[in-house]
Parts: sequence; C-alpha cells; structure tokens
Amino acid sequence: MGFMRGVIFLVLVTFQNLDPTDAVAILTPPRFDHGIAGLDTDRPLIVAHRGSSGMLPEHTVAAYELAVRQGADVLECDMCLTKDLRIVCLHESWIKSATDVESKPEFANRKTTRLVGLTHVVDNWFSVDFTLNELKTLRKKQQRSYRDKNFDLQFPIPTLQEMIDVSKNASRVIAIHVETKDPDWVNSLDIVENANTTFEDLLVDELERNGYTEKNSPVFLQSFSLDSIEYLANRTKVPLVLLLAAFNATDGELREWSTYMYGIGPSKSLIVYGKDPLGGSKQPIGGVSNLVARAHAHGLKVHTYTLRNEDRFLLWDYGQDPYQEYEKLLSVGIDGMFTDFPLTMKRYLDGVYNKTAPQPTTTCPPTSGGQTLNSHISYMYYYITYAAMVASYVNTS
Repeated sequence: MGFMRGVIFLVLVTFQNLDPTDAVAILTPPRFDHGIAGLDTDRPLIVAHRGSSGMLPEHTVAAYELAVRQGADVLECDMCLTKDLRIVCLHESWIKSATDVESKPEFANRKTTRLVGLTHVVDNWFSVDFTLNELKTLRKKQQRSYRDKNFDLQFPIPTLQEMIDVSKNASRVIAIHVETKDPDWVNSLDIVENANTTFEDLLVDELERNGYTEKNSPVFLQSFSLDSIEYLANRTKVPLVLLLAAFNATDGELREWSTYMYGIGPSKSLIVYGKDPLGGSKQPIGGVSNLVARAHAHGLKVHTYTLRNEDRFLLWDYGQDPYQEYEKLLSVGIDGMFTDFPLTMKRYLDGVYNKTAPQPTTTCPPTSGGQTLNSHISYMYYYITYAAMVASYVNTS
C-alpha cells in the first residue's frame, strides 16, 4: 500500500506539473471569508472579467448571462458615460474596436480627437458623444483576433442597470465589480460639470437605487484612480478596491488604505513576475512577491487581474496550462481572480475544493511547445498504466 500511495502521489505531481509541496497544497486548499452578503463560498471568488469575454463579445448581456451559467461569483463592468449621463458597460469610452460604429454613415461626423489624461491622444468615436438610444443601435464585436468572431454584431451595448438585472435575476447571489474608467477625464467633461455632478456620484446614485448601500453589499467598486476611490469612500459604505498596475504598494500605503478600502486589485505580474519585469508573459517565472501576504496582514483582500487561457498570456513555467497559473496564485492565498474564462476557473476550483479531478477545457488553442491540458491527461494515463504494470510486477515477483 505504501508503494501505491507513492505512485499515486507521483501521478498527482506529474499531472499538475508541480513540486511535491504544491501537490500537498491541492489537498489542503486555503479557505476564505469574503465578508460579502450571500457570497458564502470559502474558495477564491471567480470574477467574470467583462462577462465570459473569452467566448462572447465583452460587456454584453449575453456574456454576463453565460458567465453566471458557467459558475462566476462576480460580474465585472467598466463603466462609461453617454451624452445623456447614462452609465454603460464598455472597456473604454472610445468605441471603434468594440462596435460597428465605423460602418454607420449617420455617425461619421461624430469621430473626433480627444486628449484622455495628460498624454493619451485618441482619435475615435466616444460614448460621451452619443445618447443611450444612439449607442443602442450599435452592435458589439470580439476585439481579439484569436477569439471566436461568430457572435459579432449580435449584441448591443448594455447599461450598468442591465448588468445588475442579470445578477439579480440569477438563482444565487451574484456580486458585481464596477470600475470607474478614466474618472479624472470624465469628470472634466462639460456634460458632467454642467450637470453639477461627478462620475462617482452618478454611480453611487444608481447603486443606491438598487439597494447596494452597506459594507457587505454584493458589490465592489474599483478604480486605478486613488482620488476616485477616496471620493467614493466619502459617498458610500460599499466595498472599495484600488487597482494596481505597475507599482508595488508599501506597508505604509497598505496600512492607510485598510482604513477605508476592502482590498486591492493588483496585476497578476505584481504577484508572480517574470525574470524580466518588462518582458511580458513569454518568459520564465522570476519570483513570487509578498504583496498578498502583506495586504492580508493589514486586513485587505486581494483580487488579481487578468487570467486568460491563451498561452500568449501564460509564463513559460505554466506549460501553456491555465490551471498552473491558478494553482500558483492559490498557493499565495489570493482572494479573487478576474478571468475571461470563468468556466475554466470554476472547473479548476471545483477540482481543488470538491476533491474531484479538474476537468480540462477545450478553449485552450493548440500551440507549439510546452504542454496543454490534453497532454497532461495523456501523461496521467501513461503513469497510471505504468503504475499498474509496476504494481503487477511487484505482486508477482
């Protein structure tokens, strides 16, 4: 029996392509208390980044609904404004790459050049130059060339309220994660200043109409802008998350933020980083930071972004297997993960927390080099067969 336990352990290590200590971690995963009403799960939260955006055009009702069916705990919306101050879900206010606006002759004269922030000059069509009714005539497109485009031009731009409706119509509690997108720029626009309001006020008003008012309400407000988060902290009690892109927070900053924030949202590269800080994803792992542990020490939760199945987003050590990335982040105690593929993450977490074998996903494209999930299964089958042969030999010798 001791021999067979050793063989089984070897199979686990081989299947996951992990160190033996990591294989043990799978058997004893960390447990979490998210402190959010109705989100009673004790595993990391699955945040559907722009909905199930790996399979359908991002920020559409269809993508949100699919994410719910695939097991997401949280739906994410990047909020933008219309000319009539309605909140819509778009990755950014300029809409050429995400919609068919360029093909609409009636909107040809709406194209304009704007300075967004201090240095970003954008020549495009902007949501703030369209009423909601006008935006609703446009249809969304898959922006990434390596993803399925068969659903292009089928779905309109959703309002924040429509995303909230998807969450509230679900059979279980689904939280929402809303980002104030480019808030400094939006607040500088005449349509906002003339209305004597702010981007943040419009958001909080809409959330209050939907009953999101308490520190444990199933909503997270996120922003890369510390000013926006600080303003929100004076307007609402709901959980706030500061997004971090390229700098590691100091202990002093974490201590200060913990007095009014729920957590931080660092890029995954601030947690597990490559050998070359500027080298992108296609390089070996350089190390693992202590950011998550330090944030937890100050009582902050950590929601990292963005996990994607495609091998172009995976460090070499992951063997082109997104499960490997999940495992690495789980090992440092991550509280939540933004993903374009909620179904893949759900299957992985079910395997870890429900003690069932992780199910492979078919959304990973075939690639050259490294190992795919299918190759892991092939290796597992090989080792099980090999173990049976060895066991038979030992028993008959």
